[in-house]
Amino acid sequence: MLNTQGVILEYKNVTGETLTYKTVMDTTQKMTEGGKTAEAGQVHVEMFLTQKTTKVDGNTADVEMCITGGYVERNAERSDLPTAGQKIDMVMDKSGKILRSSLDTSMSQPTFPKGALQVGQTWDEKSTMQIPLGEPGKTKELTLEYHYKLAALTHEEGYEVAVIEANAGPETCELQEGVTQTIRVEGRTLFAYQAGRLVSSKVRTHTVVKAPDLNVETDHVIHISLDKVDSPLLETPSLVEESFIIGM
Repeated sequence: MLNTQGVILEYKNVTGETLTYKTVMDTTQKMTEGGKTAEAGQVHVEMFLTQKTTKVDGNTADVEMCITGGYVERNAERSDLPTAGQKIDMVMDKSGKILRSSLDTSMSQPTFPKGALQVGQTWDEKSTMQIPLGEPGKTKELTLEYHYKLAALTHEEGYEVAVIEANAGPETCELQEGVTQTIRVEGRTLFAYQAGRLVSSKVRTHTVVKAPDLNVETDHVIHISLDKVDSPLLETPSLVEESFIIGM
């Protein structure tokens, strides 16, 4: 049936609800020096992250995140995830904006606009990141403008979902004289707009560092998928309260 009223995208759940997400991260790097190209390394990370809403207060919610386990594989050598057990407390609003965090982190997520959206509608959002310069405490600030589009409404993974496409860049900044870094981002998110939660997200970040006679390309892919829902209430959209999750 044709949706003529549009959909409202906002994060929802109830106090005490815990969502478990599986996150898979793959990083590959390629280096070209003196006209010769070689693989510089591969890193594969798998981890599980729980996200519990501890309090809902109007348009804001307190969220406790915990990395419950996982592993890191570097060039086929596997080791335990060093951040397992780490906890982060956050306060968010229902649009997805992170208002406060107990840990200084670059973690971010789409911030949805207010009001109903129609398929094909777009919105923009700026995000600032700090790029390390190789010396302790020294970074370069780079602002990326993300362009989002509500690409479709469909049924996937057992939910009525909004398909959100995103891209940013390419954006280039000078790290030092003769050295530049270019960043480009593209992603696809499935957001369950009735239940108000992220179902899955896949984001690819491509960076290129150029210096005299040296070129380093890095591909970083993050795939997040909803693994488990523990709720004090039945999984009925009409019973869901306001709350929020961390997604991409």
